[in-house]
Amino acid sequence: MLFISCEEQEEDVTGITRSEITESDFLQFDQKNALIEILTNSTEETAWKITNALSGSINLTENFVDTRLRFTLLDNELLQIRVQETAQGLFNTGGSSDIVKDNINDDLRFPFVVNQTNAQTEKFSSINTATVSLGYRVLKTITANKITLLSANGNGEKLMVVFEKIQVITTPPLPPESDFLQISEQQNFMDALATNSLQDPWKITSANFGTNDLSQDFEQDIFVFETLNEGAQRTEIYDSSSFVNNPFTPATTGTNEFFKDENNNDLRFQMFIVNTQQQNKFQSINNFGNTGYKILKDASSTKFTIIGFNENGDQEATIIFQKQATLANDFVFINQLNLISDILMSNPNTPWKIIAFTSGNEDRSADFNFSEINFTSGQSEEFLTMQIFEPEDEQNQTQSLSTNGELRFSKDTDGLNLRISINVFGSASNGLQKYMQIENNNQLGYLAESSFTENNLTLVLTDPNGTDVKLVLGR
Repeated sequence: MLFISCEEQEEDVTGITRSEITESDFLQFDQKNALIEILTNSTEETAWKITNALSGSINLTENFVDTRLRFTLLDNELLQIRVQETAQGLFNTGGSSDIVKDNINDDLRFPFVVNQTNAQTEKFSSINTATVSLGYRVLKTITANKITLLSANGNGEKLMVVFEKIQVITTPPLPPESDFLQISEQQNFMDALATNSLQDPWKITSANFGTNDLSQDFEQDIFVFETLNEGAQRTEIYDSSSFVNNPFTPATTGTNEFFKDENNNDLRFQMFIVNTQQQNKFQSINNFGNTGYKILKDASSTKFTIIGFNENGDQEATIIFQKQATLANDFVFINQLNLISDILMSNPNTPWKIIAFTSGNEDRSADFNFSEINFTSGQSEEFLTMQIFEPEDEQNQTQSLSTNGELRFSKDTDGLNLRISINVFGSASNGLQKYMQIENNNQLGYLAESSFTENNLTLVLTDPNGTDVKLVLGR
């Protein structure tokens, strides 16, 4: 009877009498290290999950569906409990526990306590042990992947918690999607910018700096970008006045530098334009260039928007670039000047001939049947020197130098087409008057058709009288 009464005294502690479970069914205190080893033997790919939680007749398992647990042995031999509340969340410190020996026998006691610091951890109040001495007993059916804890709740009812080891997804949460191009898109963006020329340049269609709309200041400017290396570009900027005064040199130049934002993966676009007194409007762009613009992610091969920020990170500048519509390619453009010049000066031993010349309905090609022309470099790249050869007399067709002339290149006043003007020296002299009909030194020059070859160049214009003139050079 004494034995029975002693056993019955433990019922209010565990909720389970010794008549139901024998002493050998629980881990003993001398098995403490084995339990700690199992609890702490987890990796970044594994964690413990509460797969069953009962308090009397109440099933609490649903409260812990998303909960994951990890245990770490601290230097003071306490078990630290870390808790993850969402599938992609962090494992935060939840509490600590010291495995102890039962006050009455050699059973191992596992006090399980997770601190209730927020709404998510309040649920642990239903399975936390009240005191160290009332910690859970651990069934000896323990394995490396499953642990069953038994105790009693506040009403003396059976409290059971089952831990099972599971695989976890450790992929970090994706950062918020950026509104801007990322550093990985740098090369594609640079390629899009550099796919341009004077025929299809970029233009600023909108430029706002703070509350100031400066779009009109850039209406006449065109931008041509050239890639220098993997992180830098050269910028050439032309405007209408620069073409009139000097069609071969940009009004100003600049550089673009590309780099990664120091706080994230956004691509930064530093734009610096050389300033002159005549071009100080570009200082507005430079003011936001030191820290670099960001590029909206809807950038394309025909349009992109850059955003400038002040020191506080507030948006202060918005500039929209658009590709100018490709011009009709019926005629040679100004940027092909050197190509035309090289063709005309090539093969000096094979002179050029005027193989066709018409003015309106009149065909005057026969006037030049025996004429020959050589071209050599002139005083600058805008000029070529002409050497004109005519036969010595009607019977003797041997060619001799009769006069010189000048061929001058310029830009069309209404676009980017190349204009070619012809001036023959002494054309009013006997035998050279025929050249007066092809001259246009004081008029708008010929347009060169884009269908030229190394041995054929067609020049056309409409003279002041509205007459269409065509001059074909061939060899």
